[in-house]
Amino acid sequence: TAGNEQALVLELGGNNTRFGFAGDDRPRIRMPSYFGAIEGVVENDASTKKRKIPIEYRVGEEGLRDFNSKMHIRNIYAEGAIKDWDVVERILRYAMVAAGIDIDKGKLQTPVLIAESVSSTISDRKKMTELLFQKFSCPGVFFSRAPVLSCYASARSTGIVLDLGATHSRSSVVQDGFLLQDTLKLSETAGNSLANVTLQKIRSVDKESGDGASVDVIPDYAFTKSYLADGTAKVKMVENLQVQKTYERYFQREICKDFFQKICCVDPSTYRSDQKVTPPNKKLDTSIDQDSEPSPGLACKPYKLPDGTQIETKELRYSIPEKLFEDSTSNPAIHKLVMNSASLIGSVDLRKEALGSIVLCGGLSSCAGIPERLQLEMTNRLQKTSRPRVIVAKPDARKNLAWIGGSIVASLGDFRPMFISKEEYNEEGSRVLEKKCP
Repeated sequence: TAGNEQALVLELGGNNTRFGFAGDDRPRIRMPSYFGAIEGVVENDASTKKRKIPIEYRVGEEGLRDFNSKMHIRNIYAEGAIKDWDVVERILRYAMVAAGIDIDKGKLQTPVLIAESVSSTISDRKKMTELLFQKFSCPGVFFSRAPVLSCYASARSTGIVLDLGATHSRSSVVQDGFLLQDTLKLSETAGNSLANVTLQKIRSVDKESGDGASVDVIPDYAFTKSYLADGTAKVKMVENLQVQKTYERYFQREICKDFFQKICCVDPSTYRSDQKVTPPNKKLDTSIDQDSEPSPGLACKPYKLPDGTQIETKELRYSIPEKLFEDSTSNPAIHKLVMNSASLIGSVDLRKEALGSIVLCGGLSSCAGIPERLQLEMTNRLQKTSRPRVIVAKPDARKNLAWIGGSIVASLGDFRPMFISKEEYNEEGSRVLEKKCP
């Protein structure tokens, strides 16, 4: 590895890609894990049939917002795995340039630590390693599981990590810096599914005009806005607009995610249970280890959609995030995920220790009221056997917690020898990835 240059830290999340320098307290670049594909029609020589293939890719927020009626928007993940590594290369190049890294000569000067998902496979590791070595001449790579890094960012080596992400809510146990893979529990009640719920609920709201029309979520590419002398905005819809469904859905979902982050709030006092439990009393400790402001009161907050339509409903604000605490067989409530992971710990002492450090992270976790409600649910169910404690960083840190953990680890001088060089990889192949990156 090269001198004392800062290592790089990369996380390819389900909703956002994070990239930056080891030792920093936040990623330098946070960009969508989505790409635009503009398709063209070509002749298939074998059968003379016409088929559509992507003829241009776009990445980054600006690239996605640069409207084209033929553009589809897709995620880099499909069914939990990365399918198109050429797109990943484009995203990495974009992130590196945006971070101020000179890659004109196509050679990175510093190693890269990759914060990887719990569902990442050895095949994913191999492809990422080969991409970094072959396309970027990277001097070294290292892989670490996101829950382990989230624990490190919370000054823990053992705990239960509850990650409320885009595609899934995940709970898993970390013991002494190692992920216990068998304790992984999943629910599809997560960012994308709640964005869909938000869209449906906003569309169920009647407009204030009283003409019976319902509110719709209209992205800003679909209209033009001008302002009258009195400051009133006048919106004019773009006529005969043609847009791909995936493009429209992506930007509608982004608006709904913004609504969720800014407006939605979990009512910590609401308590749902499928079993009889002892309600909290004055002697019961339901405080949380929190490095953030307490949740706001139960007020009704207005939200202005891009076209200027204002919605103000208490029911939307509290009913949407409440779904995180609704339990079903296929999609357990988030407190049940934690309890299910904990139940798979064989040692009673380890189970108590892990439950005493429930690390909350992921984009959804910044929703106000979730930490307090999670603490209440856990305490009510486990007060007789353990003292569960939710560990909460500031909201912005919660969104980037695994990356922050990677930044801490990769900045340690003693960690440098852990990076796998190209020579090691060429000699040992994928075995060295399993050996050095458990």
